[in-house]
Amino acid sequence: MPQERRNEMNNEKEKIYMKDQNILITSKIIEIENKIYSLKNINSVSLNKGKPNYWIPAIFLITAFFMLSMEYTKGFGLFCLLIGIVIAILKKPLYIVEFTTSSGQVQALSHKDKEYIKKIVNQIKFAIAEL
Repeated sequence: MPQERRNEMNNEKEKIYMKDQNILITSKIIEIENKIYSLKNINSVSLNKGKPNYWIPAIFLITAFFMLSMEYTKGFGLFCLLIGIVIAILKKPLYIVEFTTSSGQVQALSHKDKEYIKKIVNQIKFAIAEL
């Protein structure tokens, strides 16, 4: 249930849809990591899935390939192979809050927790619907 706050500039009431340490969503603004967006300038909001970064596992796997090709470094090569595979499996995608405005697309926030991003997107949709 949205709470209310008074806007210090013009003494208007604003509904608060969500507030945590990095996010504030009201009936007038969205503040994400100290960047403020006017709600009336946002046409739509979506949750997008980004690709995880596989550079670190790739480095381990390439190192493993070279180490396994030499007789005296096979133990270290197997270790690098194992670490590279484990890191690649454990990599999680980033989920992104993306706005569409008249100026174009804005990727406002990314996080590994899909449910957290979904909650933010839903609260922004509620705020836009009540404009």
